[in-house]
Formats: sequence, C-alpha cells, structure tokens
Amino acid sequence: MKVTQCGRVRGSGQQLADLLGCSYSKIYKLENGQQTATVDDVRAWAEATGHPEATDELLASLTALEPPAHSWRTRLTFGHLPVQQTWTQK
Repeated sequence: MKVTQCGRVRGSGQQLADLLGCSYSKIYKLENGQQTATVDDVRAWAEATGHPEATDELLASLTALEPPAHSWRTRLTFGHLPVQQTWTQK
C-alpha cells in the first residue's frame, strides 16, 4: 500500500499539510514520489487519513525502499558525471 492509497482527509493537500503541520510542497512531493517519507511522516499520514492499521505495511515498504535510495543519493554526491562514466566503462 502506498501512502497515497491511504488517501487524504476530506479536502485539499493544503488542508492535509495544515493538519500534519508541514508545507503543501512536502505533501505534493510525497504524493508524487519526489521525496521519501520518514517514519514519522508515514505514521502521521496514516493516522490523519483514518488508516492507522496501514502503518506497519507502509513502514515495511519504506524500509525496503531506503537502502537503494540512500545508495543512489550517496553515488550522486559528486554529481551525475561519475555515475554516468561507470555506465560507459562497461
């Protein structure tokens, strides 16, 4: 289950952001996969949308996602060129 499958509280992304105490930009990025949710984000979203039972499943998905995402961010620390060069050296 994705965080967005928990749905939203009735209303807009801005209302959800207000309820969670974060910016609308963060809600937008989480919904569109541009930002990885934290454990606290997942818990708060599930609770706010009335699906606290989904928390464990969502956290398991988050745990599975984090190592590859962290590795990719680490590889891009020095920009895209070193990563791209490894592709051409094969």
